[in-house]
Amino acid sequence: MSDEIVRDRLFIGGAWVPPAEDGGLTQVVNAADGSVLGRVPLGGLDDVDRAVSAARRAFETWSQTRPEERVRALAPKRPPGSSA
Repeated sequence: MSDEIVRDRLFIGGAWVPPAEDGGLTQVVNAADGSVLGRVPLGGLDDVDRAVSAARRAFETWSQTRPEERVRALAPKRPPGSSA
């Protein structure tokens, strides 16, 4: 049994989507010890275009979001009663 994580989709526009074409998988390597953590799909040019388009759409709203709201959106969720 392997602890290696294998993903077959790309995270684009807030959703896990299949790559536009099968470019195969590439290894994700732990820089500290060289071990293979997992494998992820290699995206192609169409995937890059989809990701850039999604980022541009998200920027419209995100750029108008107050800093305090950004902090809340990005901060890790903590259980009630835990210290910060």
